[in-house]
Amino acid sequence: MLYFESFTFRLLRHDDYEEFTIFFHDLSTVKKEILTGKGFPKVLERVKYFKIFLETTLRHIGNRAELAGKPLDTVRIEGLINQYL
Repeated sequence: MLYFESFTFRLLRHDDYEEFTIFFHDLSTVKKEILTGKGFPKVLERVKYFKIFLETTLRHIGNRAELAGKPLDTVRIEGLINQYL
């Protein structure tokens, strides 16, 4: 997350910033006790929601005019998503 925030975050479209910012804030405020306690399902639910957001965002990337005609490497994308989620 730190790498993404430092280097890649600025490449997002303006409309995508808010969701990423909220998710990063939510995860950075999670305490160890929450992860090992009853609050873990709520954290897991938030991660799953963000995964859906990422998948949708990546599908929309293929529709952007500046990327027309450039195929997405979906295998690599799925691998990266699964690595961090």
